[in-house]
Amino acid sequence: MTPQEWADRQSIWSILSELYLDVELTTFDYHRIAIEIIRLGYKLNEAKGIDYYEVVPAVGLNILLWHIRRQCWTNLAQAIKKVSATE
Repeated sequence: MTPQEWADRQSIWSILSELYLDVELTTFDYHRIAIEIIRLGYKLNEAKGIDYYEVVPAVGLNILLWHIRRQCWTNLAQAIKKVSATE
């Protein structure tokens, strides 16, 4: 891989990893990500392959942990509401 190809690969990893952040993406975010993928010269199927084979393995555990953590906070919020209602 040339230095430029390596830099482009790191860029697409970074942009695709935004799909896995614990934030709600907006239409603007999706358009920005799409524009960056196109700017880097990747086709949709290439980007999907990079996501599946290179990004997901790196962030997969993080996705699971965020889901578990989100569920913990949901449960905690419900408990706080119940306790507050009885006081």
